[in-house]
Amino acid sequence: MNTLAALLIVAVIDTGLPVKTSAPLCASGHKTFVNNTIKDTLGHSTGVSNTIAKAAGTKGYCLLHLKFTDKSEAPMSASRLIADAITYASNLGASAINISAGGYGRSFYEERAIKQALDKGIVIIAAAGNEGLNIDKIQYYPASSDPRVTVVSCKRRNYGRAVDVIKSCQGENIMGTSAATAIATGEWIKDKLQETKK
Repeated sequence: MNTLAALLIVAVIDTGLPVKTSAPLCASGHKTFVNNTIKDTLGHSTGVSNTIAKAAGTKGYCLLHLKFTDKSEAPMSASRLIADAITYASNLGASAINISAGGYGRSFYEERAIKQALDKGIVIIAAAGNEGLNIDKIQYYPASSDPRVTVVSCKRRNYGRAVDVIKSCQGENIMGTSAATAIATGEWIKDKLQETKK
């Protein structure tokens, strides 16, 4: 694990802290918003982390894992928990937030947290969803919460003018826009680290 000092902190709001991953993990700050275990019991967060690391490498940054669900289907309270996780990441100094999740329910709490984070200059990279729908007409959240959110999709998944980036649907043990979002986050990290070297 890595100390938070002098590192680019990237929050991953997902299914918890990987038991084993190639990605560099922050030494502290990981938090669960749903139960007493921070561990990733589903494997989704682990796949996201490994996909980020494959695109970004393993130096110069650390991943801060924030758990908002331990179920394959997010609970009804998911948007409120994601909002709390965004605020937490923002307060802890994250430069970017990966959200490889979402749904079609709009949340005032989530939108407020996203706006506050974006206003602070934090980059939010979110999945467009996998149902093959036009999210200009049927909004998908948190991707549709604010035009400044970087919305990521891949072939034969959700589409529309709101989509900013198209990446591969294939990640490290994950597929669809979850993988595409993780790839985009990894590439953002790599570009950001290169900028700091100039």
